[in-house]
Parts: sequence; structure tokens; C-alpha cells
Amino acid sequence: MMMVQWMKFRLNRKGQTVVEYALIVALIAIALIATVTAFRAELLRIWQNMVDALAGGV
Repeated sequence: MMMVQWMKFRLNRKGQTVVEYALIVALIAIALIATVTAFRAELLRIWQNMVDALAGGV
């Protein structure tokens, strides 16, 4: 009986998959934060240009 339960436990990969997906999401989030931080000044300039263009068009 214990052997059957042990085999079921070893074959259950649902928890492993959830952890893998969580790690992928965490790595994507870290990469996104690093990219935004690296290009912060450029992104702010682009955003301000869009705001100015919209304000001028009104």
C-alpha cells in the first residue's frame, strides 16, 4: 500500500509545473523591470512627446 502511494507521489508533476510557471513569470517580471529602468529617460521623453502632441491637438 505504501509503495503505491509513493509511486503516485513520484508521478504527480502538478506542483512542479506550477513552480516552473511561477519562475518563468518572475524572470519575465525581472527582465521587464530591468528594461524599463535601463531606458527610463528615453521612455519618459517618448511619453512626454505623446502628451505634448495630444495637448497641442485639442
